[in-house]
Amino acid sequence: IMQNADGSTIKAIRNSPGTLQYRTDENDAREPAVNCIIMNTQQSGYSASPKTGATNPNAVGCVNGTTKDSWDPNGTAVIADINIRKACAAAINRTTYFSTIDGSVGQILDGLYRSTVGGAANPLYANPKYPKYDTKAAKKLVDAWKAKNKGKDCKFYIDTVQGSSAQDDAFAFIQNALAGIGITVVQRKLTQPDLIALKISKQYDASTWSQFGGVTPDLNYVWFNSGKSQFGTKWVSNYVNFAQQADPLVNKAMQTAMGAKTVKDRKAGWQKVNALIVANMPYLFLDTTVTMFAARPGVRNFTFAE
Repeated sequence: IMQNADGSTIKAIRNSPGTLQYRTDENDAREPAVNCIIMNTQQSGYSASPKTGATNPNAVGCVNGTTKDSWDPNGTAVIADINIRKACAAAINRTTYFSTIDGSVGQILDGLYRSTVGGAANPLYANPKYPKYDTKAAKKLVDAWKAKNKGKDCKFYIDTVQGSSAQDDAFAFIQNALAGIGITVVQRKLTQPDLIALKISKQYDASTWSQFGGVTPDLNYVWFNSGKSQFGTKWVSNYVNFAQQADPLVNKAMQTAMGAKTVKDRKAGWQKVNALIVANMPYLFLDTTVTMFAARPGVRNFTFAE
């Protein structure tokens, strides 16, 4: 069971002792998945395969409608501008989102890692300096963008999974927050397979998203790697780096962290990655996605693997 709109399912099981055996991942050493809005930064654009010369599936353009085929390759994405992404981050009150949308189940995030684990400081965490909630500062950034881009709508589309009331609620919250600073966002409801496929093809503006986490931060390398990797017969850059962030400093920091010889250096390396990701703003961080494992009372040897 994954956390839903108001955390009601998880809360109901917790408040019914003896009904089910359960365990959540809230206080486990393994980092939980990150609930966020992924933004198509389009920093990589098109590139050629070193072996075949074929272009990779990275896309430059913007969404221009509410269907899965709504893509304008000649359009310019509003959120390709980092100041618009920063404005979006500053306009969203994550504390209110956490309580009203996710029922205060989990933990508010300002980056890839939780600040605490089981009430104690998380060794991986260091303040990545995510933008503080500040609607005045956010609107100032949007006004500057509008002055520079006269006649153009400050508008983009957010993909959600169709039929999900939880995602509808999350979208409505974000839509209202961004409207307050002069940004228009439109919901594009998609089947889950289409939503994922359009992240791979990079034909999207932004999307509700839950990813990352894991027993070690090294597992995130493939999602942030902006160098070329081989997938089957394809040699492509950013193939599963869905946000298309292409900061070479991120790649360098990840390689340094994975090659570190001490725990201290490894931790510092991944803290630097987190800070660089936040500075580049490819994700609007919200909170953790809580996973609950449950079984009937009569199930023997009910266990949970870290």
